[in-house]
Amino acid sequence: MLTESSNDWFPVPASGVIPLVYISTLAMPKYAILIDLSAYINTNLNSVFMASSSNPILAQIQYAKDLGLANEQLKDLYQLKEENEHRYFENIFARFYNDTANRFATIESLLNYNTVDFYNIAEQSILLIGSATNIGAVRVTNASRRLRLAADNCSRDGCVQALDVVKRELAAVRPHLDAIVQIERGTSF
Repeated sequence: MLTESSNDWFPVPASGVIPLVYISTLAMPKYAILIDLSAYINTNLNSVFMASSSNPILAQIQYAKDLGLANEQLKDLYQLKEENEHRYFENIFARFYNDTANRFATIESLLNYNTVDFYNIAEQSILLIGSATNIGAVRVTNASRRLRLAADNCSRDGCVQALDVVKRELAAVRPHLDAIVQIERGTSF
């Protein structure tokens, strides 16, 4: 909850990158002050641009992390890639997309019955959590955890709403994962 003395208007992402403009009400509680962090940002952008010129896949991974869509697991996945594997991410992400589509279909089917099998929905959500965690899709993982909680609480409406959030989070991270695949293929996107 935000108060007049709070400075949580734009929380710093887990990656530590601070937004371009940070609003703080600590100095003058009645008026928001815009603080320019351009020197800090320019320093960080230079490091991102340097990474992108030397390794565009790592730059895309860092960008997804900065947006809060991915975590360190995606970078760890990259480090497991061998140089001669030309479709490494394409294969991993294709399996992930297929797996999530199957889980979504199963959960939607379970929610259409008069008597909902919340245990099975919880099991499916655990599998979603595992899949998303393996590729570092942190927001998909967190949304899947909320789905698990709704299933544990035996809430049909909660499950429907949580499943919609999982789908939205997947839609948010997918362009970034697809960009990694395009870079891996050596084509522009």
